[in-house]
Amino acid sequence: MKILVSEDGPFLKYGFTEALQNCGVDVRHTELYKSINEGSMLPFIEEIKEYKPDLFLNPGTTIKKNFNKVIFCLNKLNIPYVYWAIDDPIEFFTYSIENGKNAALLLTPAVECIPFYKKLEINVSFVPFACNKRYHYKGKYNPKYDYDIIFIGNNYKYDQRTKGIYKILNPLIERNYNIKVFGCNWFEEGYPYVLPDEKFYGGYCYYNEVPDACATAKIVLGIHSVTNSKTMMSMRTFEVLGCQGFYLSQYTKALEYNFTNGVHLVWSDDAETTLRLVDTYLKDAESRDKIAKLGQKRCYANYNYDNMVDRFVKELYKYKVVR
Repeated sequence: MKILVSEDGPFLKYGFTEALQNCGVDVRHTELYKSINEGSMLPFIEEIKEYKPDLFLNPGTTIKKNFNKVIFCLNKLNIPYVYWAIDDPIEFFTYSIENGKNAALLLTPAVECIPFYKKLEINVSFVPFACNKRYHYKGKYNPKYDYDIIFIGNNYKYDQRTKGIYKILNPLIERNYNIKVFGCNWFEEGYPYVLPDEKFYGGYCYYNEVPDACATAKIVLGIHSVTNSKTMMSMRTFEVLGCQGFYLSQYTKALEYNFTNGVHLVWSDDAETTLRLVDTYLKDAESRDKIAKLGQKRCYANYNYDNMVDRFVKELYKYKVVR
């Protein structure tokens, strides 16, 4: 089987599509979404004719323009379209439905969305985020991340994420803890939260540095854009747990449904709890280590991309996307 993927983001290359490759699927990543968004379809057509994929996989919202032209080309070339709605349920109405109606199969990490897709007669499969044991493992000490507390992630304009910042991140910054934030847009105007001082900013954390970051910092924070889904949560959850990091996260329904508080990770739903948990666990390296190891064990057993890939391939045959 040959799959052409519309982008080459690290969560794919080090996660889902790497797991596909590991089980023998031929996968090619492209950055064709850039030329497509600029209005040039010729590179897209040429690559499909040269590579001859069995399907075209598009995760997320990178193709923002000329989507109808993409579908027209795929139909003309008889290439099935598969959409992974990684931003469900937030982008359910803005991107997912339109993509799903044109897809041979839609994948969603939010189980609550499935009945609505079925009502629209969209072929849908549940494919959540996970970790990849070949890339998410306990790393080595890296002085770049030698802080009591770190947060790795970009600053996004999502309501629940902003609430999470004020429950998890901001209380620690206000108390001047030994903390660093890694990511983009933390000083941009127009965002609901801006870091108050550059001393709290650590720059960018490259994806291949995440294992070392989790092995070095005492506490890794988690903030989520979705809090009321039983299955959808930040993909960083699985990456941190897979890397055996001690994860202190904003509370979400998915965390409660899939993990045990104080066993695999710890969560907080208010600033006071965050401060209490940080003070407790900064003094207790033994408990941090025990929880981090159990979190990794659970992730490896129940939430790894090898299992997701097996389900995905079966669904491709079930819905006759491939034969």
